[in-house]
Amino acid sequence: MRGQSQKGLGLGAAAVAACFLLCVPARASDRGVLDDLFAHWASSLGGLGGTQFLRAYETDETEEIEGAPGPKTTLHVLRTAGGHFRFEVTRPGMAPSVQAWDGRVGWQTLADGSSGFLINPASDIWMIQNDLLFAYKALRPPIRFKALDPARLNGHDCMVASVTDLNNNEGTCYFDRASRLLVRIERRLSPTDPATVSEDYDDYRDVEGFHVPYLMRMKIGNVVSVLRRSRVVINPPVADNAFVMSTAQYQEALALRDIVRRRDTAMGSAAAFSRIETRVTHLSVEVSTSGTTSEETVYQKLPNAILVEVQTPGMGKEARGYDGATGWFSSELQGYRPLRPAELAQLQSEGSVHMVGTLETALPLRRRVGERLVGDRAAVAIALASLQGPAGTFYFDKENERLLRIAAPVSGDRENSTEATTDFSDFRRVDGVEIPFVVVQSNPLLRTVSTVRSIENNPPIADAIFKPSPED
Repeated sequence: MRGQSQKGLGLGAAAVAACFLLCVPARASDRGVLDDLFAHWASSLGGLGGTQFLRAYETDETEEIEGAPGPKTTLHVLRTAGGHFRFEVTRPGMAPSVQAWDGRVGWQTLADGSSGFLINPASDIWMIQNDLLFAYKALRPPIRFKALDPARLNGHDCMVASVTDLNNNEGTCYFDRASRLLVRIERRLSPTDPATVSEDYDDYRDVEGFHVPYLMRMKIGNVVSVLRRSRVVINPPVADNAFVMSTAQYQEALALRDIVRRRDTAMGSAAAFSRIETRVTHLSVEVSTSGTTSEETVYQKLPNAILVEVQTPGMGKEARGYDGATGWFSSELQGYRPLRPAELAQLQSEGSVHMVGTLETALPLRRRVGERLVGDRAAVAIALASLQGPAGTFYFDKENERLLRIAAPVSGDRENSTEATTDFSDFRRVDGVEIPFVVVQSNPLLRTVSTVRSIENNPPIADAIFKPSPED
């Protein structure tokens, strides 16, 4: 096998070199150097011949967000040259999950049996980050290139070239002068997407004739993720069902998705929802067990930012927020702390209630619980979750698809959680969207009745209000 792989890669290098020679550099003096440089790079990452040899690969990896505290995410990755993939993921404080694509259906599951569909599997950052051939695919030949000024990057003396592909997507490549290996690639995510991505490569190791980077550092916007590989296997044995959702899981996921989708549709048209990007909801909250009344304001901004501010006489102000990356709690009496996983799931479920119409995408993992009565209404009970954790059991009216109740953990971890129920009534339409104006929350310690006083759609909301501020 070793001899066959080297032979295949040798043919690939020749093919790649011939292809790159068709490109037209900016200066004639660049031709020989850059032709050789790009041919060597493409060959080392698999190249045209290599991609024919590379049928599948398997990796063990860890991923962390630079600057973020806490344990790393661990991934076991299986991918094929045909685009099939299976990611087995363990995130800190979250249930293990599987995400996969069988060429037709993208799906995901949690360890508790919850399952659902991936909305757009090709858009996941891991599709870029753990692809052995990402750099080659990003700017595959034939391309136009020209030499830029040399640079020193991450301790490497680099030759630098600007590259433009057939779609006029421009990028910049940095190559180590001595090894000719790629050190960094910078490019836009797509010709129509202004966001840029840069990925640094280091710690190259030879795996079956492929020069594989074991350390990658990817930056998109202000977020930097670091991926470290501990094992890479070229052409591992692949089970026939590795990427396929079981028939029972598929049928169950389809049925539950349809229930959630019908609820979203009953709450309002797609056009009505599409017009709502931000929302501010003012509520009066009466705690019947103590007789106190608080004023609550809920700020929301797509895709998933939420801030809940509560002002209670004699107790001051407290807030719970989520900026899309970090959940947090702040109180005049208790100070600042991060939200625990169950608390974050509860906050996200509240966001689904106030910014209705997003359950299908916000909580894509589902498990049937059964049929129940909520008051005198027959309901279908479904456990909903995101990859961040379970959001609770949601009860949908069998007759009109309205969401009648949520039962969810509200504090502590999974071993020490307290369950609360949230019931919805007095449904009214605001800007074409049906919203419950009375929300009753009950747990073993207290009962609160929240009454909506006003709802404003699409007011300007600054991103800064959703971000954690430990110093405040």
